[in-house]
This record gives sequence, structure tokens and C-alpha cells, in this order.
Amino acid sequence: MMMSFSVDSLFKKYLHCLIFLWFSGVILLSGSYSLADESLPDGNTGELSIESKTTLYSADCYIKGEENEDDKKRTSIGIGESFTLTLTGKPMGDIEELTWEFVSGKELVKENEENDFKGKTEITLTARKDLTPDQLKNESCIELKVTTSEGLIVTMQNPIAVFFPTGMTAAHRGTGTPEVGCNNRGSTQPSAQLVVTLQPTNVSFKNIKIIERDLGSDPNNPRKTLDPGHTGRGVDKVIEINKANRFEDHLKGTVAHQDIQQKIHILPQNWKWKCSWRVHKGRGGPIATSGNDDVGQIGEVVEQSFKFYYMLNPQTQRISAVCGEVSKFGCTAQAYSDGTGNHYNYLGPKETN
Repeated sequence: MMMSFSVDSLFKKYLHCLIFLWFSGVILLSGSYSLADESLPDGNTGELSIESKTTLYSADCYIKGEENEDDKKRTSIGIGESFTLTLTGKPMGDIEELTWEFVSGKELVKENEENDFKGKTEITLTARKDLTPDQLKNESCIELKVTTSEGLIVTMQNPIAVFFPTGMTAAHRGTGTPEVGCNNRGSTQPSAQLVVTLQPTNVSFKNIKIIERDLGSDPNNPRKTLDPGHTGRGVDKVIEINKANRFEDHLKGTVAHQDIQQKIHILPQNWKWKCSWRVHKGRGGPIATSGNDDVGQIGEVVEQSFKFYYMLNPQTQRISAVCGEVSKFGCTAQAYSDGTGNHYNYLGPKETN
């Protein structure tokens, strides 16, 4: 009986050990699967890839008053815009041996020191501000690759396309706003404040500057003309762009009633100023001294037109009011004065629309 009891006890102990080992194995295996599903310590999982993110939102976001982080993942940027490339995933190997290289578009970005591209998981690049439309016709995409210490090569999946401003659109400020001080009873002074937007707005042009150049008047007839010429009246000044790709422009024309009465100026009169808007990399000033700092023209030549005429009293055939109009970017300011001040009317897009 004693021998039988010992064998029976040993068998039970052996069985208990087998059950314990079996459960231990299951727990270890389930733990290993659980760890495999969790993120790696630094939060990066999966294969190596390069992610891009712009520094600023596009103008569209600022116009709408939105902060859309997905917008910063866009693959289109404006000249002068900055973006960051980040290497994510595993295996990165020895971080100090990471090497970034251009696949294309090296000439499109601001020059960087060589050590800016070595031993980093994140680099920041800036598209040059002096890129011309012709340069971007031939090469407009920036693409990089990174090589790890283990010889793995990762290339950007979505190259970054760079854009030059293609044109401008404008709207009257508010429902139409005259220039300050333009209500002289002795003059007719059509005027307007405009909000002008650089296109396209799905990128940012916040970091560039622009300038307006005078290309002359049409017709070019200085004899007894009301046209004072554009030079010295808003041109040749550097203009900064805000985050919404916008800036202010101002329209104004003037005729003194006394000059009409004394026939110093004869109405009606019409003329146009031809204007070239350009990206500018300098400090502005007369075109003779700063023209070399003009990068390229934005869109087509812009015309600012003027029209002055008078209205006659049908009974007395005397002048009852002097009228004027000034137009630019599809926006028109109208004014008429009968000696009691200027009365205004505004045609075209308005900021409040």
C-alpha cells in the first residue's frame, strides 16, 4: 500500500507540473502577440516613410478662418514657403548615419549647409523667393530620398510642387469704401479701397513681396489732360503679403471744379494706366535703380482706367454735376458732385459678398 501511494502521489505531481507548464506557455505566447501589436517605444510603426508638413496653412484656411491640420500635408506650395520632411517608421539604423539627398528640385530650394542633411530624422526646406515663372515651367517639383546606415533607401511618395503667383483678384473693402479725405466740395474725387488676393489660394505667398510698376498711360497726351501719371502715385513701393495672400490697393482720381469752369481742363476725358505687378526681392524704389530685383510678372498687365465727364441741366444747359469713375481689377468707384460734396457708388465684387 505504501508503494502504491508513492507512485500515485508522484503521478499527480507530474500531472500538475504539466498543467502548470502548459498554462505558462499560453500566457507567454499571448503576451508576445500582445507586445507585437503594440506601438514601438518611439511611436513609429511599420515601414520607413517620409512625411511632409508645411509651416503655414494655405491662404484658403486663413480666408475661411479655419485651422485644418490636413491642409499642411498638401503637396503644393508657393514660392518662399517652408516645409518639413520627417522620416518615420523602422528600422532607421544608426541615426547619425542618415543621409538626405535630392532626387529632383535642388535648385528650387534655398541653399542649405551639408550638415543640415546628415544625421537627422527631420529637415526643413524653403522654396526660393526668386524663382521665375520660366524656371518653374521646366522644373517645379522637389523630391528627396534618405539612406540609412543599413543601406535602406526611402524616397518621398509625393513630391512637392512649387507655384509662382498666377494672377490677382480684388473686392471693394466692405460694401465700398472711399479713401480718407476724398470729399472736397470743390472737386469730384472717385476713390476706393480694395482688398487684393494673390492666386492661387491653395498655397501660401506670405513670405514674398511684390511691387507695382508704371508702364505708362494710354493715350499718352499730356496737353490739357487730367492724367497726372502713375509714377509717384503708389508704384515702386514694396508691398508685403498677409497669411491670406492679400494686400491693400487704393484707387483715386480728382478733378477740381474750378479748373473745369475756367476751361483749364476740358471734359469728357478718358485714359488708362498700364501696370505691371511683379514679385520683388529687394527694397523697392524707381525701376531704374531697383528693376534688377524684380523676379517676374504676376499674370497679365493690369489696367487702371479713369473717366471724367459732366452732367448738364436740361433747362439751363449749364453744368449741374461733375462725374468721375476709376476702375481696376474689375472694381469701379463712381462719384458725382454738385457742389455739396461727393456722392459715391461702387460696382464689382465686395468684401462682404
